[in-house]
Amino acid sequence: MNDVPKIALAAGVLGGYVLGRTKKARVAFAAATYLAGRRFGLEPQQLLAEGIKRQARR
Repeated sequence: MNDVPKIALAAGVLGGYVLGRTKKARVAFAAATYLAGRRFGLEPQQLLAEGIKRQARR
């Protein structure tokens, strides 16, 4: 099994924990969101369009 995704996830969780513990939860959330988006090849415009579509369906 490839350990690279596990290491990346652990580093992300650890980084979020450290930033969260130092009262920088907003920065931790933004960094995690950015990295997750890059990991899945998502663009901000695509996410915005999807959010608008889902909101319109309600």
